[in-house]
Amino acid sequence: MSHANKDQKKRAVQLPSEINYSYIDWNCLNNDSMRKYTKEQLLQNLKKCCENKNTLVILMHDTKDVSNSSLALEASIQYLKEKGYRFENFYNLMD
Repeated sequence: MSHANKDQKKRAVQLPSEINYSYIDWNCLNNDSMRKYTKEQLLQNLKKCCENKNTLVILMHDTKDVSNSSLALEASIQYLKEKGYRFENFYNLMD
């Protein structure tokens, strides 16, 4: 990403708060749209991505076009709970 684009993104993230909106973006993914992964690979991708993060907003796609994340969903939830993550509503993140 060019320096100009980084500045534009930074400004775009600031704008919602100026009009009383909250900005929440994903910060973790399992790469399910990149190429065909097995459910075990999707889980490994997720594990790697969530390292050293206290709060996760995970991007997973609900389509079978490339990888089928629904097959890895149960194991992903179990892993995250074992690591101490809680599942909450977006509105709780804004408090």
